[in-house]
Amino acid sequence: MTEVFALLDDEIVQGMEREVGSDMLPILLQSLRNEIVSADKAMTAYLAEDEIALLRNQAHALKSAARSFGMLQLGEACFDIESAATGEVLLETIETLLVAFREVANSSLEKLDRDWL
Repeated sequence: MTEVFALLDDEIVQGMEREVGSDMLPILLQSLRNEIVSADKAMTAYLAEDEIALLRNQAHALKSAARSFGMLQLGEACFDIESAATGEVLLETIETLLVAFREVANSSLEKLDRDWL
């Protein structure tokens, strides 16, 4: 059975809100939003430049941030890219994973905007 990950786990976000306060949470969530958009652009550029190590590092960093904020599907999409970019890799594989990443990122951002920002 395949594990289903939350697009945006509200319990994680609520826990974060308790920790940082309701005034700070939107600032942190907006920062994450900006990081997701920036990471997408960076990973696309790294792939085009055949800078796979940089792409892997970018995916790793975003994976950690996404999971911390409850964007578990996005964290898994980043994990898939990070894993594929380790060792011998076909660029077509990473291209396919980036497409899947963008779909999850867009859905995650829509939910974030709708429910929290």
